Amino acid sequence: MDIGTQKTMNEISKIMDVITHDFKIPLTSISFNLQAIKRILMSPHMPDADSSDELMKKLECIEQKTQQMARVLDHLIDLAHAQISEIPLKKNLTHTHDLVYDAVQMANNKSKKELVELEGHLQSQYCTVACDKDRLVQVFSNIIHSLADLNPAKKAIKLSTKIKGEVVQFFFKNENYAVDEKILNTIFDKFCVLNCEQGNKTPRASLGLALSKWIIEAHKGNIFIESKEKLGTIFTIEIPKTELEQLKATLV
Repeated sequence: MDIGTQKTMNEISKIMDVITHDFKIPLTSISFNLQAIKRILMSPHMPDADSSDELMKKLECIEQKTQQMARVLDHLIDLAHAQISEIPLKKNLTHTHDLVYDAVQMANNKSKKELVELEGHLQSQYCTVACDKDRLVQVFSNIIHSLADLNPAKKAIKLSTKIKGEVVQFFFKNENYAVDEKILNTIFDKFCVLNCEQGNKTPRASLGLALSKWIIEAHKGNIFIESKEKLGTIFTIEIPKTELEQLKATLV
């Protein structure tokens, strides 16, 4: 078996691992909860308050698992496109406040709680950039959900922005968890395995983070991670401001 064939076989094996962990296991959970709901509904007794609460919890679990699988499927499709050709970016002039607001609203609405809180909310630290807004909101959402999955304390993820020279920076902080040093250098690889929060024993491949890195670099930006005990974990994204004037020039 030549090197190219072996590499392809290794990639297929890793993809199968992702499908097993992020599709098969959630589907098993969904099936289990649907059967439990069916038993409650088929009971000869009218559901009482406790049964209604149990039904709601199981329905919320199904909703959560379905959203999880939908995200993974989207990531797999986008990464497959990125492997064979570039994913087209639709760049427009966008205010960074709108990026932050949309990402926070999306994350909080999906989680049905205050998953993200703004830190150092100063108007002077926002600006206008040339970007694909939908793609960047997707990146922010990927990072927020990755930090939330690694968040055993269930405290809000802190999000802040800062203008530094010719770039605008976005900081995503989880002050309650430090990532294992062994995976810090590979966390943006497609098949880096993240050990998620206690209580969720299923490790997940960092597909969303790999896709996020691709999107940020396609914007000529950078993405970093810093993680230490007592500091927590911080993702930093930098998007250049210089593209703004270049885009304006093409519109004249």
